[in-house]
Amino acid sequence: MHEMSTCRSLINQIEKALQDHANYKISSVDVSIGQLANIDIDELKELFPMASKNTIAENVLLNIKTVSPDINCLDCGKTTLSKNKKLICQNCYSNNTIPLNGTDMLLTNIELECES
Repeated sequence: MHEMSTCRSLINQIEKALQDHANYKISSVDVSIGQLANIDIDELKELFPMASKNTIAENVLLNIKTVSPDINCLDCGKTTLSKNKKLICQNCYSNNTIPLNGTDMLLTNIELECES
């Protein structure tokens, strides 16, 4: 269940980003997750409220965008966007490819509200 540690890591990033913004409340967080990141998105969504309890991220809306990887085909030399995790070249349909991205998770945006 590495998704719980992924949630905690995300919360740590959020806390670090907001350490100089004490007068703000977080309303939502945007995250992009590559299809090859080996993260169960449904489990992450389910565990985030539990992991964020009693933290700055408690009751925050977690928005997740899945990112398809770009792949480089070693047969035809083209770079194409993979349509699934099989990493098939969309130009020549070879599976002799390497991913160029799509293995990471990025905190892309934190939406804040001013607290009165």
